[in-house]
Formats: sequence, structure tokens, C-alpha cells
Amino acid sequence: MQGVRMGETSTNIATLNMNDALKVRVKDGCDVEDPCASDPCPPHSHCRDTWDSYSCICDRGYFGRKCVDACLLNPCKHVAACVRAPNSPRGYSCECGPGHYGQYCENKVDLPCPKGWWGNPVCGPCHCAVSQGFDPDCNKTNGQCQCKENYYKPPAQDACLPCDCFPHGSHSRACDMDTGQCACKPGVIGRQCNRCDNPFAEVTSLGCEVIYNGCPRAFEAGIWWPQTKFGQPAAVPCPKGSVGKSCAWVFLGIGNQSQAG
Repeated sequence: MQGVRMGETSTNIATLNMNDALKVRVKDGCDVEDPCASDPCPPHSHCRDTWDSYSCICDRGYFGRKCVDACLLNPCKHVAACVRAPNSPRGYSCECGPGHYGQYCENKVDLPCPKGWWGNPVCGPCHCAVSQGFDPDCNKTNGQCQCKENYYKPPAQDACLPCDCFPHGSHSRACDMDTGQCACKPGVIGRQCNRCDNPFAEVTSLGCEVIYNGCPRAFEAGIWWPQTKFGQPAAVPCPKGSVGKSCAWVFLGIGNQSQAG
């Protein structure tokens, strides 16, 4: 035996002379061989001396008496990929697919209903009136229909209407969901941001700009009238639903007169 101290307590340390000790059936030269010297453990492990025997400690990610690679044991669920990760606590990790999560990808993700359906856990059709401007996809929780993108629904109507924001006069194609008012640039007015507060200005990509040598391009009576020199007539097609082949807008100085033909 080695490393044995006798006569020592928490309050008293006694100095003993081991040469004065009485030996009973003790033989000199008692040596114990190192049980790990023969490298008895399998690959991916290390040997630990347990005095009269040994034990094999597997490296991270290896298990069993033969320290088999954990990924060969298929620990991941739902066809997830097992990847060696020596720095992780288990020595491997499971890479889950889009429909599962968890340490072993054992949990299933509650996927929402497909487009045009709603409900949980059972999905049902949305029944939204697409012909009236509604999006075919409804609220996934309550099934409520909603307007298409860039559409709005006045409170007193049952259908959604297009925003029709004028690209040059508005900041975006979207409008207020109730009033349909588009976000106008400075100086631009109208629900669709297609008019100027100055009658001598026209809507451009920079906002409203004054036109000095003619009548500005303007939106009146559902028609876009082109910019026209003073004293010159302008003819454009009639709006849909109108009677006649064309409409004329005669500019006289700063005044104007419209007529249908």
C-alpha cells in the first residue's frame, strides 16, 4: 500500500516513523501491472485504470461496448440527417427537415393550411369571392376573407375595389384599406394621387411641376388629357362606357372646353 497516513486528524497532525511500524505478512516487491498498457479498448475510446482492472470510456458521439458511431444507430427521427459534432455534449446532432424539430427531430411542426384553406386541426375552404376583389387566401385562424393586395373595401360595400394609385404621384401602389386613399407625394392631391393642387401644374415623378407653355397633363372626367400647347385641341379616346368615338378637349389660353364626338 502506498500513500497512507496515520495519526492525522483535523486538529492534530502526528509525525510517525514508519521504520518503527510492525509489518505483518507484508512482502517487498509487490508490483501491479498497468491494465491499460496492452491498449485493450476499441477505437474512439480511452482506457481508464481502475486499480485491479480497467474500463473503456467512449469518445463523444460513440456508444456501447465497442464504441460504435452514434450516427450508425440512427438516433434521429423522421429521416433527419445525423451529423458528427465532437464539440457538442452528445458528439452528434440531428439536422431536422422543414416539418420537424427537437433534439432528435421527434416533434412535428403544425403547418398552416394550404392556400385557400383555413382551420386547426382540420382545414376547410375559405370561400372568398375572388371576382369581387377578395384574395383567395383567407385568415388562417378565423376564415375571414380579405382584399387582394393593392385593393381596399369601403365599409358600406361588400366588394373590394382596386387602389389604382397613380405611379408618378404616389409613394406606393398600396392605399388605405377603408378609404382607398393613396399616399401622395408633396403637392399631389386626389384619392389616386393623380391631380395637383395648382391648376397650372401636372403630376410628375418628382411631384407637381408647373407648365408655363401650355395646359398641363390632367385627369378629368375619368380621362387623362395630354399636355397641349395653348390654343391647340387635344383628342383622346372616350372612357369605357361612354357614347361616341372620341372626346376633344380644346385649350384656349388658360381656359378649356370639352366636347364629345
